[in-house]
Amino acid sequence: MTYRLLKELLPQIEAFEALGLAENQTSDFARWLLQKAENERLVENLERKGDLASEQDQMYVTNSRFLVNMYRYAKIYAKKAIPTKSPIAFDDYSYLVVLFYEGKQTKMQLIERNIHEKSTGMEIIKRLIKLGLVMQEDNIEDKRSKNIFLTPYGIESMEAIQDNMWKLTATINGNLSFNETRTLNILLAKLNIFHEENSK
Repeated sequence: MTYRLLKELLPQIEAFEALGLAENQTSDFARWLLQKAENERLVENLERKGDLASEQDQMYVTNSRFLVNMYRYAKIYAKKAIPTKSPIAFDDYSYLVVLFYEGKQTKMQLIERNIHEKSTGMEIIKRLIKLGLVMQEDNIEDKRSKNIFLTPYGIESMEAIQDNMWKLTATINGNLSFNETRTLNILLAKLNIFHEENSK
């Protein structure tokens, strides 16, 4: 016996497991293999027709639109998650999250972490200071900049909405399975690294 079929399957199994999707379920592997074969046939057909470039362009447009839509959906859900009387707005929250989990930041570090223009970021920081959620102090290492950190009131405000925000993140992930969520996390992290390097 030459085990030709087994030899052909082994690289496919290795590729499947390398994706980090496997839970050692034969049915998962079978579905993945069928989808992979279908995708390969689609690409071959497009190449023969000379439509591969246009198909790729269409996917780029669709993916971009979906990413923008996800941001807008997140803002809609956030309005429901943040209590009506809370002084914290959606963009405010993203600044407070960084300070809550990562601690003290310079103004520019905080603005860059939130991918905002300097002027926009400064306005948000001013609003947070005015609300008493954050404070600023001189940066000992660089006297030209200021450090921003949460006040006790800021910490209390964040803790008050944490449960709602955890529910918000679960809602944004929608009906994806654990494995699908993990795959999306890997892909988005890859995109994030690319754009961080290319936006400088």
